[in-house]
This record gives sequence, C-alpha cells and structure tokens, in this order.
Amino acid sequence: MMPDYNEACEIEKRCDINTIYEQNGAQIVVASLLSHGVDTTFGFPGGTVIPLYDQLRAHRDQLRHVLVRHEQGAVHAACAYARVTGRPGVAIATSGPGASNLITGMMDAYMDSTPMVVIAGQVNTDLIGYDAFQECDMMSMTNPVTKHNFQVRDVNRLASVMNEAFYIACTGRPGPVYIDLPKDVQLQPADPSLSGDMVLPFYEHARPVVSHAVQRAAVLIRNAARPLMIIGQGAVHAQAWEPLGALARALKIPVATTILAKGAFDERDPLSVGCVGMHGRRVANYAVANCDVMIAVGCRFSDRITGETKSFAHGKKIIHVDIDPCELGKNVPAHVALNCDALDAARALSQELNGTLGDWEDWTRRVTHYRRVCNRCVEEKKTTALLPRQVMDALGHVIAEEDIVTTGVGQHQMFAAHYLYRSRPRTFITSGGAGTMGFGLPAAIGAALGRPDATVWALDGDGSLQMTVQELGTLAACGAKVNVIAIDNGYLGMVRQWQELYVERRYSAVELTGNPDFVKLAQAYGIKAVRATDPAGLKAALAMAKDTDESVLVHVAVEKESNIMPMIPPGGKLTEFYGHCIDVPGQFFSANEGLADTPPGDQK
Repeated sequence: MMPDYNEACEIEKRCDINTIYEQNGAQIVVASLLSHGVDTTFGFPGGTVIPLYDQLRAHRDQLRHVLVRHEQGAVHAACAYARVTGRPGVAIATSGPGASNLITGMMDAYMDSTPMVVIAGQVNTDLIGYDAFQECDMMSMTNPVTKHNFQVRDVNRLASVMNEAFYIACTGRPGPVYIDLPKDVQLQPADPSLSGDMVLPFYEHARPVVSHAVQRAAVLIRNAARPLMIIGQGAVHAQAWEPLGALARALKIPVATTILAKGAFDERDPLSVGCVGMHGRRVANYAVANCDVMIAVGCRFSDRITGETKSFAHGKKIIHVDIDPCELGKNVPAHVALNCDALDAARALSQELNGTLGDWEDWTRRVTHYRRVCNRCVEEKKTTALLPRQVMDALGHVIAEEDIVTTGVGQHQMFAAHYLYRSRPRTFITSGGAGTMGFGLPAAIGAALGRPDATVWALDGDGSLQMTVQELGTLAACGAKVNVIAIDNGYLGMVRQWQELYVERRYSAVELTGNPDFVKLAQAYGIKAVRATDPAGLKAALAMAKDTDESVLVHVAVEKESNIMPMIPPGGKLTEFYGHCIDVPGQFFSANEGLADTPPGDQK
C-alpha cells in the first residue's frame, strides 16, 4: 500500500535542518528536501537559482533532478509524481518568466488538491520592488492558486519555512505551496544555533469524526430505498478506498467515482457504475439522478459533476464527507456533513452500519442490469477510419492492473474515462478541475519516474499534446519509459464538438491545419515511433510498445468528427443528459433495454 500524504510527511520528526547542515541557504534547501524524503525534483535553472542548482549537483547521487524543456512541464510532472506515489512533488524554476511559467501547473494542482512544494528564485532582497531584471511579484500572482506562499528574506527562517511548506502541502486537504527564494538568501550563512521549528499558530488540519453525525448518516442509509456512493479524490488522498469498497460491497450499494478517483473502486465490480458528470457514463448518471440517498466522500460537487445544482440535489438526501469545511454545502446542500478525514469517516460508518442491509435489492439489481447494458454499447458511426472508442478498447486489452494511464485534456480524456476500466487507485492521472491541455505528456514522465515498476501510457490528443510536445526531449533524456499514444483527429476536438452541437457547426479556429508528422517528430527526439491506421496495425503497435524497454510514440489518426456522447448540455440539468445511446433527453434507458420502468418520483 502506498503511504498516505500525512505519513509521507512526518514533519515533526524532521524539523531540525541546521543540525545537519550548518551552512548557507541553498544547502539548507537541499538538506530539507532530503530530510523530507524527496528523491526527485523537476525544474529548469536560471540566474537566480544558480546557488541552489550548485547544491543539487553536489547531491545528485541522493537527489535526482529532471531537467524539463519548459517550466510548465516541471509542475505537471511533479503533480503526477505526487499522485502516483502519495508523496509531495517538487518543482524548481528561476525568477521572472521562469517562475510565472509555473503558475498554470500550480493552479492545476490547487484545483485537484495535489501536494507540491514549488520553489522559484527571486532577485536579491535589496532589489525587490524596484523592477529589477526578471523580477516578478510572484507572491501576488500565486496567492489565488496555492494553499500558502512564502517569501524568505531571512536565511534564519528558511529551515522553518521549508518544514512549514511540506507540512501545509501534505496535511488536511493537500495542495501546492510556493516558496519565493531571493538569490542572496541562498548564499547567506545561517545561524547554526537556530532550529527549523515550525511557526504555524493559525493552521489547523486535524478534524475528528463527530459521532452523532455518523449516527445520523447511518439512519439515512438504513432508511434508503436507492442509495449510491460517490468516491472522489479526497478518498484517494486519505487511502480510504479499501474500507469504502468493503462497506459498499457489504451493503450492496452501487458506487460511482469522479474522474480523479477513477480506479478507487474496481470498475470491473458489478457494483461499479463508473465516472459521473457532464461526460459521465449513462448508468452512472442514471444512478445519480435516481438515488434517494447519496454518500459522497472526498468529492467537492463541481459543476462538471452536478450540472445545474438545484435539480441535481432534487429528491435526495446527501451525506457529504470532506476534510475541507469550506466544501460542505458550498455547491450542493448536505443533509449530513462530516468534516473529517475520509479514512476516519469510512471506518466510523463501517462500524456504525455493521450488519446493516437495507431494502434496496431491486435498486441494486436495476443498476447492475443497466451497467451491463452500458458495457455492451457500441458507437454507431459509419466510417472507415479508426474511432476513439476502438483505440480505448485496443488499449484496454494490453494494459495491466498496475499500469498507469495519464491523459491530456479533451475528447480523448473523456473517451478514456468512459471506456478504459481501472481497478486500482492512482492509476488514472488526469487534469480535472483546471482542465489543463498539455498535462498528459509531462505527467506521464513524472508518473514513470515515481513508479518505475509500472508501465505508463500517455494518452493525448493532437491539440493537447502540442501544448507541451517539447517534453519529448525530457522523456528522451531522463531515462523514463513511457508509451505515448497520439490520437490525431486534426481538430481541437472538444471545442469542435461543442461548435457542432450548439452553434450549428460554425467551426471557428478549431482545425489544426499545421499538425506535424508526429512519428518524425518523435524520431527527431530519438524516440521510437510507429503509425497505426487500422485495428490490426493498432493492436500490433500497442503490443510492441508494451513489450519494448524504450519509450514509444504510437500515432493514431482517428475519425475527424467523432463525438464523445452522451453528455449534459453546458449549464444544463443532469436529467437533460442526451445523445448517442439516449434517444430522448433525460430518458436514460428505453423499454427495449429492459427494466425501463422507474421507481416513483425518478428522473424529475
């Protein structure tokens, strides 16, 4: 089992940095990284971090540094490293544009609650505020997209700041912490008599389970007719997937996941309905629309899950578990709110509900039947080109349980969420809240370096891939093994789909007419590459990629106007879910699919 974030950051035991290195600021930073168990950092150097990079070189046998080709690649790689290992990722850059290039990745990590410590250089302290060369007010710029930020102007505070940064990043609801590090502070000697004790008088993260709230939640579940559990990434952070899965199986309750928690409940299990939301599976959204008691664990109810929130919450009692009190009731009202760690909540609910089995057998039978209907669904589009669904099916036949899939953002991401089955947590890494195009390739590098025992597959679209395609150079140089699948439809596919559906096919700025030859591009970086144009060629290419020890790029040209359906209309209601397999919007399953009669009050 992977260590959880809190276990991985036993900060209280590692705070006296200066007893290890009684030297300058740069040495304190590296000593701190080592003391917190960091073995890999991602970054790009510049003038204001030369002292720090000098120390990284001096400790390269203990601390691997991966030189990316763009700072955005560093934060995305660090993000995936954190999410597959359960340990905080670390990214480093220089001041000015180097630091500002980190912001997109920090925003992505903040939206998806990923623990990271991000360090960027800054001009000398006596130049701050005078518009010096490559000065940038990163404290103002990072404030909205980090859990906390620090600017260190006194080297004697540096050891404490490093400890506080890791502690804040890893405890409670995880997130990125930014450290602004002036160049002169890196060179100054520290007072060896000072310790690195933390000073966090206002920071609180430990929230015990409230027993009466657990008891109220248990009453709602016992009295339910159509219960549903939704597992979000907060449950993954807390390592709560095993007790939650055991509870769902003991009670025979259907389970959905958010896209970030994909794999936290085995998607091969008959109780699994898959991912929910705007582009969720039909059976998952059916279950959400028709349940009467919803147990949501570590899920913040974003608009991409709920659609219009009033109708989402209609007719159901919601039990919401989240360690962040600000999320409880923020988007959807909670009838029972449990502000605590997901693992503690899972254990408390399991103990309270021991021996319970409610009267919802017909509901579970209905949902598992519709799950089988969904599994048999095929895309009906007539074309000689490969379809994205065929790519996912082919990949599904070669990936193993322990393999890791990363994605960019777009149609390919949603096809993967629909049609790739994951049975373990931390094996599907994607950008959720921010929807950051370009995430997939650098994330795959971070995942491969964090989990060298697993085969990593980077699924990317031609638009998303070209946001960070230069990281093929990082992949070639760092020694990681990644299989890149470049799904090429010649469009910014998701935007094109929306323009087709909602503005009468008035395509504007979505056709990628200047795409490179991705095979030749990969080969130019020294990466093996092949092209797949039909099902047999695709199968052979994926098998070759899996069996070889080196990284491979597989270029797959797919049907240009294939859509990922069904979907919730933008700003619409979950019960307006429509398209492809849904003939009438809001009517999830038709009579000829069996069990179409619905419980009273459903699908309103």
